[in-house]
Amino acid sequence: MPVPLSGPAAVDMWLAAESGDASGMALLSMIRNTFLPTLWTWGEGLSLAASVDDYNDPARDYRSEFQATDTIFGSPMSLMLWSMGPEWPTHPIPQEYLQAQPTDIETPLIGGSVDFSIPPQFATEELLPYLSNGEQVILKDVGHTNSFWNSQPEARAHMLNTFFDTGQADASLYTYHPLDFDVGLGWPALAKLLVAVVVLVPILFLVLVWWSILMVKRRRAIR
Repeated sequence: MPVPLSGPAAVDMWLAAESGDASGMALLSMIRNTFLPTLWTWGEGLSLAASVDDYNDPARDYRSEFQATDTIFGSPMSLMLWSMGPEWPTHPIPQEYLQAQPTDIETPLIGGSVDFSIPPQFATEELLPYLSNGEQVILKDVGHTNSFWNSQPEARAHMLNTFFDTGQADASLYTYHPLDFDVGLGWPALAKLLVAVVVLVPILFLVLVWWSILMVKRRRAIR
């Protein structure tokens, strides 16, 4: 079943809207309140985001950056979060703590090669040099958190357990699975199915009531 974070389902929804079928978008807009309010703890998220200079730099024009005209969608989520930040009590982290510190603690860095939210090369270039006992594992054609936690559980458990047991992450049980762009049901089809259920259930209920009344009348007539 497609979920809001499913890339292929989102692309399919936009393509359908371009062709005149915006039912998938309508459904997604209707159900946003079922997941958005509990997506994370909002106060904690605002406090963390506003504590670093990414969202707390007076020299930057965030509104212009998040409404850039050279992108297709812009940055609506970033714009929404930033708009709440100035009204939230902030306690900026001291500048000296914004720089990664060297450590010899055994640390695994696990990422997917197609994780576009946190590309693994950022960890390779910006964090791994500070970890003298760090180990990075990049899983081929694996994406962000959903891809990692919802695929190959035995291999994942083995890799994590071997790291905690020995300090070395053994990813040998992972087998390559090519990217799957199958949309499945898709948001437009899901919207039509939901409408069909909403329409058919009352009709079936009325038919059942009519049939029950008809049966009662027949029994009375027989008596």
